[in-house]
Amino acid sequence: MKNLRILIPKDPAIENCPNCNASGRLRRSRRRTSLEGFIKTFTMFNIYRCKSCDWRGYKSGYHITKTSFKTLGIYLLVALISGMIIRVIISKFVVK
Repeated sequence: MKNLRILIPKDPAIENCPNCNASGRLRRSRRRTSLEGFIKTFTMFNIYRCKSCDWRGYKSGYHITKTSFKTLGIYLLVALISGMIIRVIISKFVVK
């Protein structure tokens, strides 16, 4: 069976720098402020720095593929159909 995960992990350190387009020059950077700590803790973004041009910014450690959208659609469809079935069953047993 195919991989049914919606968010696929990736390593942004081997990607190109968004500023200078250097390949494989990104490294993890420490947080400097409490806002950066909040973003790092509660989101999927981490702070990276380019060794070539000193760019510093956020990159996600996950990406969504076309298969991910199909999987998400299937999950939503199953949830919708299940909800409709449960609603019909509950309405049959509730006395008005």
